Amino acid sequence: MLPKNDLRHSFPSSPPPAPSPDDVESFCHAARDGDKPAVEKYLDQFGAAIVNAQDTINARAITWAAFSGHDEVVKLLLDRGADINAHGTNGKPALTWAAEMGKVEVAALLLDRGASLEERDDTGTTPLEAAQRSSYQPINDLFTQWTDDRARELREAEQRKVLKEEQEARAAVAERLRKLKEGAGKLKIVPESKRGNKGPRR
Repeated sequence: MLPKNDLRHSFPSSPPPAPSPDDVESFCHAARDGDKPAVEKYLDQFGAAIVNAQDTINARAITWAAFSGHDEVVKLLLDRGADINAHGTNGKPALTWAAEMGKVEVAALLLDRGASLEERDDTGTTPLEAAQRSSYQPINDLFTQWTDDRARELREAEQRKVLKEEQEARAAVAERLRKLKEGAGKLKIVPESKRGNKGPRR
């Protein structure tokens, strides 16, 4: 048991120190170069304080990794809390950089992880528009296939919803009919012959 006045070990360790500008530069450059061990080292040391930090050109580790096509680094950053839609240099999010640079694997990863197609950069361009303007056909194919798949999934989801509502409506009608039949079966009907004829009252 700790002495009454010794509380040094009774509280959790202090939060990690804030990264210096040099730390941020080195971290972002490691992401740019695909140096996953170095990126992980900085994340372990500084955590949330560095994962979305911007360097001297307003780039972030995730936008650098997307720009350079390092999908494993992008995945690591996302798993450690990087903002998937955060803007980097020229206001471009990682998905726009991946589209412009023709980095298909990174773009596919970002799309699967929920990156927005509507995030606009400083020129007003979205990732989808950047892909459509790209001269790299696989990027165009990826975005076209992805948007087509999402549209089909939405249609199928709407069809399932309508079908479910129809099934629930039919089930509700069938249940009402069942209860009406049960109620009718419980009614006691007296035959005319047993009612008697008392004749008119005087």
